[in-house]
Amino acid sequence: MSDKTKIEWADATWNPITGCTKVSEGCRNCYAMILAERFRGTPGHYYENGFDITLRPDKLDQPLKWKRPRRIFVNSMSDLFHEQVPFDFIDQVFAIMALASHHTFMVLTKRPERMLEYCSNPQTPFRVARQVDVISAIKCLGDEEIRPISGYPGYFASSHGYIYSEKRGRRKRMKPDIGEQGHQRVQLHREGAGRYGDRLLVHRIILEMFVGTPPTPDAQGRHRDGNPGNNAVSNLLWGDQGENWSDSKRHGSYRRYSKLTHQQVTEIRLRHDTGESNEALAREFDVSATQIRNITSGAQWSVETPIEWPLRNCWKGISVENQKAADERIPLLLQTPAAVRFLSCEPLLGPVDLERHLNGGKTLDEWKARALSGVDPYGFRPPYPRIHWDIVGGESGPRARPMHPEWVRSIRDQCQAAGVPFFFKQWGEWSPWYGDEDDDCPCGKEHEGNEHCSKMHFWGYTGSGGPAGYEPRGIVCSYRVGKKSAGRLLGGREWNDFPGS
Repeated sequence: MSDKTKIEWADATWNPITGCTKVSEGCRNCYAMILAERFRGTPGHYYENGFDITLRPDKLDQPLKWKRPRRIFVNSMSDLFHEQVPFDFIDQVFAIMALASHHTFMVLTKRPERMLEYCSNPQTPFRVARQVDVISAIKCLGDEEIRPISGYPGYFASSHGYIYSEKRGRRKRMKPDIGEQGHQRVQLHREGAGRYGDRLLVHRIILEMFVGTPPTPDAQGRHRDGNPGNNAVSNLLWGDQGENWSDSKRHGSYRRYSKLTHQQVTEIRLRHDTGESNEALAREFDVSATQIRNITSGAQWSVETPIEWPLRNCWKGISVENQKAADERIPLLLQTPAAVRFLSCEPLLGPVDLERHLNGGKTLDEWKARALSGVDPYGFRPPYPRIHWDIVGGESGPRARPMHPEWVRSIRDQCQAAGVPFFFKQWGEWSPWYGDEDDDCPCGKEHEGNEHCSKMHFWGYTGSGGPAGYEPRGIVCSYRVGKKSAGRLLGGREWNDFPGS
């Protein structure tokens, strides 16, 4: 992870996860796996476990420390949506992206089906919002401060949410019990309180000791992150019943109207949309048909998304190395909520026809006509999702495979026709080479029995030359010169377009 990178389309990389597994032909020569596996078994090394999936929570807050806005490639050494990465950890990653709104985050995956599952789940923005509040409270935690509890000699409150008792000079953290709503309680003794003392709520003790007396007689304590067990002062506020309801709405745990959970309400609405009756749903979920009707009409459980979703500063992309990957992955990307959707055709291993994916090269009116005529390839309705950016690059590394120059030109031309910004990252190890069939090998050496050396990959003939030996035919090849020498010029210029540029 670094706040600088040599990746041409990013300013920095951020790796809260490392490790991955191969899923397609584009993974064959994975640079990240080669790097990490070199150190497998090295005690104490960052990649001691090689390229096994490893969560790195200590790296989560790195973007919050970068003040200058950056384009950040998320998980250059992994895949955020790998099957072994739990959704609750992905929630934390998205929470950091939400908090670091001055950055632009680029999430690239070869697992668009899992990205779609995560981003389309109605509960996801509520879980992310809760993690935003958790992280915000932790950031404000500070060093522990301990104060004596007024009216209870021998007891102390901690700014980190603990209660201590002290006897004969020895201080001990008390173990609270848990009330019906999950709030922690402790039994404190004082003179005149009787044999059993007073049972007090921990969060109210902390608030009174560090924030002040309740502002009103009916004031309630609020837990910013929705966790009644987190009584750190940075997580607490004085509030009222309405504000506590607002907090529970933000975290997706609002249950004022019924015993149903938010997840059950989501399921009810989805099943109602597919044709299930109010009565059948009422019987299954053990509520009245009237309540089902209110839920499906929006009269109940009509809770707004607590944060902007999808995140405006999070771009979501997929790897597309060949036509098979394009046809399998792009439809899933187009169904995924995203502020910006992009393709990374790197390493490009074959020709790719994107015409029907890049808005079909159609205007909005033509898309509407296609939908009405029944030939819309995905069945979408306005506003139509689209691809906003395309990156193309050749493979680098010792086992790099060559890339035909016409594959690159074709994608560039398709992007220009559809109005999609195009970014050409690199030729990779192999540079395009054009010549005649009787030209000498570009390495400058003669090769007995071979037209060209092992550094040359012959793609085919160009033009309409006559028989060999009469009118030399043009040829197109790729010549292995190394990434630096091959460069990134296409048609005599660099292509550095970004969305919105």
